[in-house]
Amino acid sequence: MLGEGETEAISLAVEVSAYSIIVDDRRARQVAARMGLRTVGAAAILVAAKHRGLIDHVAPVLEELERKIQFRLSSDVRRTILLIAGELD
Repeated sequence: MLGEGETEAISLAVEVSAYSIIVDDRRARQVAARMGLRTVGAAAILVAAKHRGLIDHVAPVLEELERKIQFRLSSDVRRTILLIAGELD
């Protein structure tokens, strides 16, 4: 079952014929994809922001998200994101 926020976000995206939606919850991503929406996660937004020069580093932002809103990434996904962001060798 999806949370209220994910349900509302997906409903609105469908209602306005959005091309994509920013959503991180695995189940919400699956539901959105079944409804024809392209999903983008917060980590991908952070990597894009770094590549565009809007932020200097992804890692401290991820750490803050983890600390403040219990944002969770597996260690493998976190490592992959930091590799893509050029913050790991």
